[in-house]
Amino acid sequence: MFILQSIGFWFLLTSLCIKFVTPSVPTGQYFVLKNPHSGYVLDASQEWVTLQQFTGFTTQHWRLEAATGGQFYIVNKFQGKVLDLDYRYPIKNSWVVVSNKIDDCKNECSPINMKTKASMNIGACQKWYVHYGGFIVNSCGKYAVEIRKDNYTAGVYLETWDLSEKDNQKFTFLYV
Repeated sequence: MFILQSIGFWFLLTSLCIKFVTPSVPTGQYFVLKNPHSGYVLDASQEWVTLQQFTGFTTQHWRLEAATGGQFYIVNKFQGKVLDLDYRYPIKNSWVVVSNKIDDCKNECSPINMKTKASMNIGACQKWYVHYGGFIVNSCGKYAVEIRKDNYTAGVYLETWDLSEKDNQKFTFLYV
């Protein structure tokens, strides 16, 4: 068993499995989420989260807030809203948005398939796992935040898709 720190988080290595243990991010510490392939960062200047050139505006500042079971809310500084899924779409292939945090949400996601709407899992879709490689995966399943169709241009919307660990799903946490 080994312990390592990566991207500001502690992980426990046991055999071939990496399990999230405890964040080492101080409360209130803000960061930007940067895609290393494009150099662009997540921006919440509107309801839909987009990829933009770094400006330093608070629309691009995020912080983690502990939820349950190793999950986090990812809170935008400018809007005070949390990373969420657009309730009008299935969880897989949903647009990534920011919305008001739901404190009394379900702790567990209902059984999910490609047709399940994010609205059926109200609140649970606001919780995220941060994987060791910089992947942000929704608590409702194996769906990761990704840059839509590998379109690495400013202004492109983000969506969720099966975790593939490709460049369009990798993000680094850089303190601001």
